[in-house]
Amino acid sequence: MMTQEKRTPAGLQPGAGAAPAGAAEPNYTKLSENLRKVTPPNLQCSVFCGGKKCKYETAANWRPEQMAVPDVYSHWVTDDIVAMARPNTELIQKKQLIQQFKRLGIKSIINLQLPGEHASCGNCLEESGFTYDPSAFMRNDIFFYNFGWKDYGEASLTNLLDMVKVMAFAVSEGKVAVHCHAGLGRTGVLIACYLVYTCRVRANDAIRYVRLKRPNAVQTRGQILCVQEFEQFVLPQCLIFCNKDFVTKDKKVPEFTLVQYLSRQRQILHGNEVRAFKYIPKILFILCERLIRLSGGRCIELASGTTFTHTFLAHRVNPDRHHLGRIGSGDSNNSSSNNSSCRPSTAELECELPISSGSSSTSCVSPDMPSCASGMSGTIGYDLSHDWTQFHY
Repeated sequence: MMTQEKRTPAGLQPGAGAAPAGAAEPNYTKLSENLRKVTPPNLQCSVFCGGKKCKYETAANWRPEQMAVPDVYSHWVTDDIVAMARPNTELIQKKQLIQQFKRLGIKSIINLQLPGEHASCGNCLEESGFTYDPSAFMRNDIFFYNFGWKDYGEASLTNLLDMVKVMAFAVSEGKVAVHCHAGLGRTGVLIACYLVYTCRVRANDAIRYVRLKRPNAVQTRGQILCVQEFEQFVLPQCLIFCNKDFVTKDKKVPEFTLVQYLSRQRQILHGNEVRAFKYIPKILFILCERLIRLSGGRCIELASGTTFTHTFLAHRVNPDRHHLGRIGSGDSNNSSSNNSSCRPSTAELECELPISSGSSSTSCVSPDMPSCASGMSGTIGYDLSHDWTQFHY
């Protein structure tokens, strides 16, 4: 039963500043952790997991509510992410696991195991080094990702960030299944880091939430520390503005420049946004887009094939000089908007800016609709890898 204290964010609990009342606690004692790390792999399976009758890979050991994916020890952590024990060929062949994935809307599977790991647990390993053949999923249009990660170990911060970015992309394509061996330690760490990255939450809160949905996840002290260090690595990069006057009056403190901000932004963004916001801060784009929407103006969807700089006044005055070409990989036959309007505050100044013919126009949605989930995350973007020096803001 979840108590009120456990539901309260770590930073809001009494005494959270001095005594870490909301801090995540490891599942094992130090002695137990050390034993697991020094025990040979073949003995680990028989001593800690149950060997061929591995408790994590035997459906009979779990209640129906502990098997979000039928016959697999699994839990939905979010609406889009399921943490699970490793699947095997028998489940694929006899329990129609792939069909179950499709029924649940799972489009990607992320494997955090090393090939040959836990060879004495449960079902035998396949030639792939895992308990299943990854191509079985890929043949059925389910994406497969493998990030080798030692059991009871910790990943580096840069590797974790890469994994989280891949996971964020996978979630944008559909629901995602994540597994290691039991689906507790490494799986819990990755999902907790994903929550830190996408929701901008503190590490302890992310761990406690994952454990609420997937009991006993994030097992060791090292794994807890891994999530906490990831928070300290990622969240400071999400600061939008840094004014040295707020910190110190010392002139020796350097200014926070646009170049520094763009470098920090590149660390956080992923996918199309890395190219889309190569030369401009994303926050400026989001604010300008929101202002256009709130003023009742029209704006071009970033997924369309229209170069948004065609709506600039500079392009209206001298279109040949300021022509920047097509956007990214946009399709010229895209049915999205190829028309835009420049709409100042007065109706007299309203002007329609034709971009190209033979395409429909799309107006903005409700001004109340947010442009993206947060200031540093989103789902739309385009290629701005052009010379922006010819424009003056």
